[in-house]
Amino acid sequence: MELSPGSFRTFVVGTSYQLGNLVSSASSTIEARIGERFPLPPIEKDGKTVQRYEYGKVIAIFMGCTFAYVILLTFLGPEYKGRAMGVGMLFHSLVGC
Repeated sequence: MELSPGSFRTFVVGTSYQLGNLVSSASSTIEARIGERFPLPPIEKDGKTVQRYEYGKVIAIFMGCTFAYVILLTFLGPEYKGRAMGVGMLFHSLVGC
């Protein structure tokens, strides 16, 4: 959010929130597909065999991928420490005053 110009900050926050919802909406389907690769022994319940999956391992894989992505972006991302990011600074950089 701090990297966006002052006049676009609310747009950037709202858009990134909605894009996060879009990306995370597929996570349950992906987790179910990956979970099928890690089956647990089936159990008998009411005379029926119930398949079980080890979702703890699936969530650990998901979190590992998420942490790796965040660490990669942290090290490769730009550093704007100490930079003036107000709306007036955007005007001065565009006009050249």
